[in-house]
Amino acid sequence: MEAEAIRALLQDQGLAFLFVLDLIEGPIVTVVAGALAGAGVFAPLAVLAVAVAGDILGDVLLYGVGRYCPKLAARLFGKDLARDTGGLRQKFLRRGGLLLFLGKLTHVAGFAVIVTAGFVRMPIVPFVWISVAASLPKVGALVAAGWVFGLSLGAGNLVFVLGVLVAICGAVVVCLALWGRKCVSA
Repeated sequence: MEAEAIRALLQDQGLAFLFVLDLIEGPIVTVVAGALAGAGVFAPLAVLAVAVAGDILGDVLLYGVGRYCPKLAARLFGKDLARDTGGLRQKFLRRGGLLLFLGKLTHVAGFAVIVTAGFVRMPIVPFVWISVAASLPKVGALVAAGWVFGLSLGAGNLVFVLGVLVAICGAVVVCLALWGRKCVSA
């Protein structure tokens, strides 16, 4: 496939693909999409909007896992989570917004904090507002970093950027498959 054909396909379907991938693994995909924006494939503001939307929907889905699948949440984080619900709920009533905001910014802790927010039944409206407030600077910084990278590559290296995206997506799929097997066998 030629670079121009790839560019046309990305410009037609790329943002929808970005949205779906952002639900699975947001930060890396967002940086690559930012690089594609820097290379002129996407509009940077479109990438920002789609990445923030994907990030927020992903958060709401994880919140739902904690809220509506408490046995799964307890299984993910151990039986201590189910026993200490009152203590967690009190912490989230006092500092839930700050915990959620910092967890989302660190990304590593974000998964646990978001699922726990659902598990302790943090109200959904404040949850979404805090998620948006944390997503905007985080996603903005990731898009900007990718955009600078894309500017340095230029439009001529589009195949390289896409190769990196495919490799990253493949690695994420393999990791998710291995993690899923571990969760099922545990």
